[in-house]
Amino acid sequence: MKKLQNRNVKKYTLAALLMGVGLNSFAQETGKKNDPEKPVTIDSFDVVRDYKPILADAVKIRRSPDMTNKREYQPKLNYGNIIDKKLDINTGLKQLNVQEIPFAQPFEHSSNYVKFGVGNYNTILGEAYLASEQFENTRFGLFAKHLSQKGNIDGQKFSTQDIGIFGRRVLDAVTVKGTIGYNRYGTNFYGQTFDQPGTTLLNTSPDKQTFTDIYLNGELASNVDPKNEQSVSYSAKVDGYLFKDAYKAKENSFALSGYLNKRMSAFNVGANVSVTMNDVKNENDTANEK
Repeated sequence: MKKLQNRNVKKYTLAALLMGVGLNSFAQETGKKNDPEKPVTIDSFDVVRDYKPILADAVKIRRSPDMTNKREYQPKLNYGNIIDKKLDINTGLKQLNVQEIPFAQPFEHSSNYVKFGVGNYNTILGEAYLASEQFENTRFGLFAKHLSQKGNIDGQKFSTQDIGIFGRRVLDAVTVKGTIGYNRYGTNFYGQTFDQPGTTLLNTSPDKQTFTDIYLNGELASNVDPKNEQSVSYSAKVDGYLFKDAYKAKENSFALSGYLNKRMSAFNVGANVSVTMNDVKNENDTANEK
C-alpha cells in the first residue's frame, strides 16, 4: 500500500513540474512579443513561384470490350401459317435452239440534203447539197442555192445564186482538193424620189445592178507520217476569182502560195512563198496592180 502511494506522489510531482515549465515558456514567449526594445523575429517564410499548369494523367480504360454477341431475349418464332408443301419443278435439260439474226445492211450516214421553202414578200428558197461518200479516200459533189424576194415598191427585189463543185482525193503521200464555184447577186437601186412639189415620182425605172463572181481554189499538201519525226512537210495552193458588175467594173485576182518545212529535233526549218496578182478596172479609168 505504501508503494502505491509513493508511485502516485511521483506522478503528481512530475505533472506539476511539466505544467510549471510550460507556463514559464509561455510567459517567456509572451514577454518576447510584448518587449518593444527587442527586434521582431521572422518565424515564417512565404515562397512565391510562377504557376505552371500541369494536367493530370488521363484516366485510361484498361478493360477490353466484350465481343461476344449475347441476346438477352430470344423471341419464339411460329411458322404455323406457312403451308409445308413440296414444289415440283420438272425443268428437264435440253439443247438450246440458237435463233439466227436476220441479215441487215449497215446504216449509211449521208450528208446529202435538199431544201425548198416559200414565205412572205414573195420569198423563194431552194438549196441542195449532193456528195458521193462511197469511197473511203475520195469525195466529190456539188452544191446549189437560190434565194429571192420582192417587195411592194417598184424595183424592190433582189436575188442571189450560188453553185459549185468540189472534190478531194487522199493518196499515200499527198492530199489533193479543190473547189470551183459561181456567185451572182442582183438588185435594183429602187427608192421613191419625188420632185420639189412632191407630186411627181422621179425614179420610175430603178437601175439594175448585178454582181457576178467566178472563183476557184485548189491545194496539194503532204500527209503527216507519225512514224517519221524527221519527215519533210510541204504544201502548194492556188486561189483566184473573176468579179464584175453591170457597169463594166471588173476585178481579177490570182494568188499562188506554198511552204516547205523540215523538222530537226526540237527545231523547224522552212520557208513560205506567195505571189499575188490583181487587176482592177471600171468604166471611167483603169487601175492595174501587180
